[in-house]
Amino acid sequence: MSDMSRAAQEPTQKLEEYGVFEAYLTEAIPEATLMKYERVYIKATKEEKITNQATFDYAVCLIKSRYASDINRGLLLMEDLTLSHPQGNREYLYFLAIGYARLKDYTLAIDLLKASLKVEPESSEVTAFKEFLEYKMKKDAKKGLVVTTGAALVVGGVVGLGLALLKLRR
Repeated sequence: MSDMSRAAQEPTQKLEEYGVFEAYLTEAIPEATLMKYERVYIKATKEEKITNQATFDYAVCLIKSRYASDINRGLLLMEDLTLSHPQGNREYLYFLAIGYARLKDYTLAIDLLKASLKVEPESSEVTAFKEFLEYKMKKDAKKGLVVTTGAALVVGGVVGLGLALLKLRR
């Protein structure tokens, strides 16, 4: 394969890889699954037999929920795990990044992924997810610029039309 054809395929391959990460941000866990892990967590809490694994599983389910309030609650549980059980920090940081990215706080998500890379620098998955979020941030910024520019043009057009109508009345 020539260098030219490899170069032409690179962006497509990147976008295909990004599809997995896009799913992290858009696909929600089924309610039944969330409720199952919630029951396990609540039961363990009531019996004072809560484990890091039960907390982690429930936090992940909350982070994958379609509701921002659930995601925030999952983030709180995951942040508590990072303080009480630092051995799992790479995984905890990764899911914190997913949660913040789901809430569209890409800057914080990227910072968490950078911290995760300090723990495990050779992680290609973390590196790829960070690159995806950087790409998404730029893409969303461009969309925002287009929307802002479009809105400014519409407002400018309305103002221009208003001035033209004022001149006609005189």
